[in-house]
Amino acid sequence: MSQVSAPIVPACETFYATDRDSWVVQGKQRGAKVAAQLVALGNDETFCELSTRTVDHFVRKYVKERYGVDLDRAMVESDR
Repeated sequence: MSQVSAPIVPACETFYATDRDSWVVQGKQRGAKVAAQLVALGNDETFCELSTRTVDHFVRKYVKERYGVDLDRAMVESDR
């Protein structure tokens, strides 16, 4: 696996930026009932569940790193 950055959210579920322009996700493992609902899950693929809190952190970090936009700051400024 490539090098990953420090975790974004200090909890079990989190995500890491790699040095390959990709992300590694760590989340809660779910069983066969959930897997059966997924479309075209390949033999070399897996899945996990992330909380809304973790996804929110991911979106904010991704937008800031990719586009240089701080969503937290933008929200505060729009409230003025």
